[in-house]
Amino acid sequence: MLSLPVLSSAITMPIFSSTVLLLLYYLRMTRIMKDKLLAILDRLSNRQADLCNKQLMAGFDGFIDSIQKVVFNHTDNQGSGYFQTIEDFGRYITAKKSGGFSLETQEIIKKFGGNVPITANTMARFGVSAHCIGAFGYPVIDPVFSGMQQNTSLYSYANPGVTSALEFNDGKIMLAQMTGLNNADWEIVKKCVGLEKIIKIVENSDLLCLLNWSEVKHINGMWEGLLQEVFPVMTRKKKAKTFFDLADCSMHNMEQIRHALELISQFTSFCDVTLSLNRNEAYLLSKALGSTSCDDPGKSGALIFHFLNINTLIVHTSARSFAWKGSHIYQADTVLVDKPMISTGAGDNFNAGFCIGELVDLETEQSLMLANLLAACYMKNGSSPDLNSIYSFVNEMPVLN
Repeated sequence: MLSLPVLSSAITMPIFSSTVLLLLYYLRMTRIMKDKLLAILDRLSNRQADLCNKQLMAGFDGFIDSIQKVVFNHTDNQGSGYFQTIEDFGRYITAKKSGGFSLETQEIIKKFGGNVPITANTMARFGVSAHCIGAFGYPVIDPVFSGMQQNTSLYSYANPGVTSALEFNDGKIMLAQMTGLNNADWEIVKKCVGLEKIIKIVENSDLLCLLNWSEVKHINGMWEGLLQEVFPVMTRKKKAKTFFDLADCSMHNMEQIRHALELISQFTSFCDVTLSLNRNEAYLLSKALGSTSCDDPGKSGALIFHFLNINTLIVHTSARSFAWKGSHIYQADTVLVDKPMISTGAGDNFNAGFCIGELVDLETEQSLMLANLLAACYMKNGSSPDLNSIYSFVNEMPVLN
């Protein structure tokens, strides 16, 4: 079921009539949104053949995700009761601080994970041929990745990380084991995949997705390898479209974050660069740049965009998504989902939606709307959508007749 956003303006009329008017207002707004989304999907449907001719290169992570719920209690008649919020879980842990304790988790889903596999697989569901360089198992690809679309090609240099994602109604806690990823650097990537193969993949790609800077220990060296050994020897003259997502930067200090931003700036010599951030990531990046208005997504986004001098900056929040491009700022309301089936991977589906929009030359606002739509559809259904499933999702949106 879709939930309705909260209106911020004050209402002075009697409570019953104001509630009715609010409902009517939101249904009318949903009608407008629904019509816009259907127009976007129609355009996407008409460009399906073009998407099937597009190629993507994505690097450099790879995970196996175990999606789990944390058990609060067991009842004889109703089965397991789970912690509903991170706050409740945190209070329980804090109350046990003077001694040890144990908790049970129940695995809901086990699947391939990581920013690269999820983003690439979603784009592949729309026809894009995806070439993924990452940690998928070495020397043999782990069977969990066999669930990816047939039009994805995997080039692996290490064993994947393993993530236990504890899911709550208001967010998630992700616990990762990273041995294989932490031990692999650019030299190992070149040895396992081959420099000539990497150059060919990059040169033939319409879009590059460089993802998850935060969790790949030697990713700075991998990016530098692209800058120093791949881009300079490419023969094509047109700049590559390159999409970055740093992922959660909270484990890194301000100096490390600034270095990542400096590297992204270097890519502008070879690429049209897009950087995608959620609200917390935008906060951390703007703080690293010395901002005193870090909690304002608009101010944070403007600061980061002008510092990097990139083609496009995206900041997506729970209520709205923003994009800075050229001298314009675009925004689109989020499609909210009540009680999502899954949230781990929603940001990757958001990124995939925006990238798909860019590949078929949607307007920036439309790409944002498509990104929000794919993320919402993923959270509601628990799997990456295709064109048919997002058509169904939009058609189920409540509207006034």
